[in-house]
Amino acid sequence: MSIVVRRNRIAIRLCRVLISGALIASVVGCAATAADDTSIAPDLHETVVKVPVDEGASTRDIVATTYMPDGPGPFPLIVLSHGSPPDPRDRPKVRRYRALPQIRTFVKLGFAVIVPIRRGYGATGGVDEEDAGSCRHPDYLAAGQQAARDVLAAVRYAQTLPQVDRNRVVLVGQSAGGFASLAAASYAPQGWSRW
Repeated sequence: MSIVVRRNRIAIRLCRVLISGALIASVVGCAATAADDTSIAPDLHETVVKVPVDEGASTRDIVATTYMPDGPGPFPLIVLSHGSPPDPRDRPKVRRYRALPQIRTFVKLGFAVIVPIRRGYGATGGVDEEDAGSCRHPDYLAAGQQAARDVLAAVRYAQTLPQVDRNRVVLVGQSAGGFASLAAASYAPQGWSRW
């Protein structure tokens, strides 16, 4: 066996170990942040709020958490959207999404952060409006419209806060939250500036 082949095998094994370690660390990190932590981070000016969502004929509230930097602002806004568990039966079990390492970084960089719990999940509860249906006949348009409704409601709520610069908004999401963020951004709300 040549030296080149041996080095390639060693490199491949090393990559496998590193990738496996990174995946395990990310899963452990997600599990830790997903824990039902009812404590409040005072250094992040963390506040649990109710955000009204217009459902057409009625309005209902979703639960959201805001985080603010020190000072009066106005601060640019990040809307951080949670993902979705693979099993729909687990959606009611979703806790407040507290990705604190990421949120701390955003706040330290001078961003206000709002983290909504979309309809059909955890403390917000209710019907899962963003269910796309079966894999054979999914309706991603309807699912995106419903997810966007919650994300945009969080934006509108945060824009009423005196610490928030209503014209500087960043939408960020993890997994299904990324889909919700893209769906909301597709509406290009009036008054948003492009960075």
